[in-house]
Amino acid sequence: MPEFLERDLVLEARHNITERLAQEGLIDPNYPAEEAVAAPGLDLAFKPDLAHDNEPLHRLLYSGKMMEFYESLLGGEVRHFDFTWMRAIAPGRYTKPHGDIVFMGRGTHDLYTAWVPLGDIPIQMEGLMVLEGSHRVGYVREEYTQRDVDSYCENIPEQRERALQGGWVWDGTISDNPGNCATSSEAGG
Repeated sequence: MPEFLERDLVLEARHNITERLAQEGLIDPNYPAEEAVAAPGLDLAFKPDLAHDNEPLHRLLYSGKMMEFYESLLGGEVRHFDFTWMRAIAPGRYTKPHGDIVFMGRGTHDLYTAWVPLGDIPIQMEGLMVLEGSHRVGYVREEYTQRDVDSYCENIPEQRERALQGGWVWDGTISDNPGNCATSSEAGG
């Protein structure tokens, strides 16, 4: 929803994050921190600690227009998670195709998420991609969205040994070839 959020607040949250990235040496020092140009050789995709103790980001996400939108959409009071799934993606890295429900659902589908870019995202930077029609694919609707990644990872004691031998049993992705999910109910992870 372009221009929905207050640009000044978005940029304040971005500034806080880019300053933190620069302090950690994750921003190329040859560019202003605000440009968020990754340091050479950076291999980064997930950085939730950027959301910790980040008052401008919390104001942007958890008050004002964002929460008002969800309260209006859902017709009442809403709550947010205590955890923010913060991503800082280096060039050449990406988040695998997934649905948030398998990471956040914890037994309910009464859940809404938002992807909030902290600045302008030109098409060349490949922001959020949505697989059109995927909600109608049998595998996605009847199998994938019914799963909870925590049932398959090292957080579960009976999975721990298996995880130590080779990682998670399932990483929460929809498919290694998400294009097949849009056309085939036989697609699987």
